[in-house]
Amino acid sequence: MKKNWWMFILFLGMLSPGIFAQIEESSQAKAQSIITQLENNQNPPFMTISGSMKLKDRFGTRIITLDSWSLGDDKMVMEFTSDAEYGQKILRLKDDLYLYYPDADKIIPIRGSALGDSVMGSDMSYEDLTGNKSLLDSYDVSVKTEERIMDRDCWVLELKAKSRDVAYSAQTMWIDKQLFVTRQVHQFARSGRLLRTMKILEISTEGKYKIPTRILVEDQLKRGTSTEFTLVKFDVTTPVAANKFSLQELGK
Repeated sequence: MKKNWWMFILFLGMLSPGIFAQIEESSQAKAQSIITQLENNQNPPFMTISGSMKLKDRFGTRIITLDSWSLGDDKMVMEFTSDAEYGQKILRLKDDLYLYYPDADKIIPIRGSALGDSVMGSDMSYEDLTGNKSLLDSYDVSVKTEERIMDRDCWVLELKAKSRDVAYSAQTMWIDKQLFVTRQVHQFARSGRLLRTMKILEISTEGKYKIPTRILVEDQLKRGTSTEFTLVKFDVTTPVAANKFSLQELGK
């Protein structure tokens, strides 16, 4: 009996590297499939939105309203409509960002360290507005475990950056197993320090798309701050004209 037991242990030891490699490969393939379906669900080819950002910090709460238009994966215009920010705009063309200030009638490119600056004092940076077509372009992904959060069964995915040309070195994502939508995200620095958390509190369905309509973002490097994004209305059926996304249009 003892001989058979040790033979069994030896047999497992010989197989383990192959088994673990297969498990890892299976985990990665499953995670890639989940991300692909997630992005197909949440990323329409064009979208128009009206919404708000509720910013909380030690000084109190303020609300910024905005309209936004997007086309494809690399074109976006955001126009602020609240009194204090009225007429200010952000334009994204691929990975290039520009700010427009109506009072000065001036367009300013956002580059280098300025990409890490906060958008209107929110918990979102300008760098968050850039990025590749798919998470799979920037990250190696794998399924870490399964977990129930916010009364939803989720896959927990681990994302590790392929290069340093991304805002976050690693991310952990909770993906709804039934709806294939994001429920929660943790974003990390290269040191492993948690930088930011994001919770999707509400989701609306429009045709085949599932759009997050209320999102809570918290910068973990700041105390007592949060930003809650709310979409008041959105349209994924009316095409957006390509000429809207230009420096000429930005200054109008």
